[in-house]
Amino acid sequence: MLNTPLCIIGGGPAGVAAACEAAKFGLKSVIVEETDNIGGKVLDHVTKHNPDSNAYKVSKRIKNELKSYENLITIFTKSKVWNIESNYLVSISNASKIKDKSQKIPDIIAAEKIIIAQGALERVYPCPGWTLPGFMTLGAANTFVSKGVIPGKRMLIAGSGPLLILLAANLLYAGVEIAAIVQTSSFRDIFKQTFALFYGTFPHKSPFAFKTAINIIKSRVKIINSSFVTGFDDEGTVSLSLIDSKTGKINTNAQQIFQVDALACSYGLIPNIDIARLAGCWSWYDSKRGYWRIGVNEHSETSLPGIFAAGDCEIVRGYDAAETHGRLAAISVLDQFQLLKPEVAEKKKQFLKKNMVKHNILSKALDSLSRPKFEFDKLSIPSDTCICRCEEVTFAEIQDALSKGGADINDIKRRTRAGMGHCQGRFCGQSLDLVLKGMDKSYNSKELFTPRSPIRPVSFEDIAR
Repeated sequence: MLNTPLCIIGGGPAGVAAACEAAKFGLKSVIVEETDNIGGKVLDHVTKHNPDSNAYKVSKRIKNELKSYENLITIFTKSKVWNIESNYLVSISNASKIKDKSQKIPDIIAAEKIIIAQGALERVYPCPGWTLPGFMTLGAANTFVSKGVIPGKRMLIAGSGPLLILLAANLLYAGVEIAAIVQTSSFRDIFKQTFALFYGTFPHKSPFAFKTAINIIKSRVKIINSSFVTGFDDEGTVSLSLIDSKTGKINTNAQQIFQVDALACSYGLIPNIDIARLAGCWSWYDSKRGYWRIGVNEHSETSLPGIFAAGDCEIVRGYDAAETHGRLAAISVLDQFQLLKPEVAEKKKQFLKKNMVKHNILSKALDSLSRPKFEFDKLSIPSDTCICRCEEVTFAEIQDALSKGGADINDIKRRTRAGMGHCQGRFCGQSLDLVLKGMDKSYNSKELFTPRSPIRPVSFEDIAR
C-alpha cells in the first residue's frame, strides 16, 4: 500500500496540471494513468509538425513543468483504477511502467484527497456494419494518423463535434483523400454558434481552424450537413440518410452512397464518469448538453468530501480548459490542506474561474453542435445489428429480453450480458437506453448501468493482492 496526500486519476492535461499546481506548494501526489504515456488523447500524440500548433505548445509546456516537479510527483502508467472504497483506498492494476525501478509497485493507494480527471469518451451509436474492419471512431482514426498509421487512402468522416475538424486536418496533412465530411448539424445550427466558436477559439485555435477550412476548400472535400450514417458493409460502402432539421426524423428513403477504404464516425464527446459513480459521487443528466455529468460545487468538489473532478470528465471543454480546471481543483485541495492562506487561495480561484469563462462559452457551443439532431430511438434498426460489441449482443436479443419481462437497463444486462464486456458498458450503455425507449414507450429513459467493482477488467492476481 502506498500512502499519499493526493491521488490523481488520469494523466491528461487536467491531471498533470493539478499535480504540478499542487507541487508548486510542496504537496506530493500520485498520478494513475491507464495508457502508456501522460498527456491525454490529444496532447500525447502531438509533435511540432502537427497541424494544431497550439496543442504542441501546451503539451511541451505542461510536460516540462511536470519534469521540474518529478521529485514530488509519482506517475504510474499502464495502470487501471478498478475500485475505490469508502475510505478512499484506490485499487490499481499492476503498473508495468514506472520510472523508479527500485520502487515497490503498489496495489492500493491510500489517499487523503482524490482528483478524478478521466477525460471524455466518444458518443457512439450502433448501425449495421459498425463492428466491421474499416469502421472506427473519430478518436481512434486520429490516434492512428497521429502515430503515422493511415487507416485508408480514401476515407469518409462522419458524426458531430470538434473531432471532425481535428481529424480532417490530420488526414489532409497525411495526404489522405477525404471522400466527404458528414455532420448531423445543419448549416443553420452551425451559423447560430459562429460567434461563440470564434470567441472561444481566438486567438490560440482560430488559425488552426482557418487553415483547416482553407485546406478543405482547396482539396475540394464534399461537406454534407444534416445527415447520418445508417450502414457500412465489408466492401467499404457507406450509406447516408438525410435528417429533417425541423423534426429530427431520419429519412431512410433519401440516401447517398460512398465507396471508401475506411470510415471514421462518432457523435461528439461525453464525460467519462464511471469511476466517479463507482466511488459514490452524485451524477445527473444534463438535458441541455445531452450527457450525464458529475455533480460538483464551485470548488470542483463532488458530493463526497475530499473527492474532486476536473477536466472533461466534468464538462467537455477541451484540453486548454482541462488544464485550467485541473489547476483550479488543485488550489481547492491546497486550500483544504491549509497550505495556502485563505485570501491567496481565493485570489487564485477567481483568476482561474475568470479564465474559464471563454472556455465555458465554447463548451456550450460545441455541445450544442455535438449533440445529434436526430431521433435515434425512432430509427428502424435491423434485428441482427450488434448493440454491445464486447459481448456481441444483437438488437434481436435485446428485443427478446424485453418481450420476456426485461424491466430496465440493468435487467436487460443480466438477461443478455450487454455491458459486461471489456468496456463495462461505457459505450453500449450510451445507446441501449435509447434503444429501449424506442422499443417500449413506457420505459423510463435516462438510466445507466449500476457501477460495479472491478470497473475495469483486471486479472485474478490483481484482485488477490
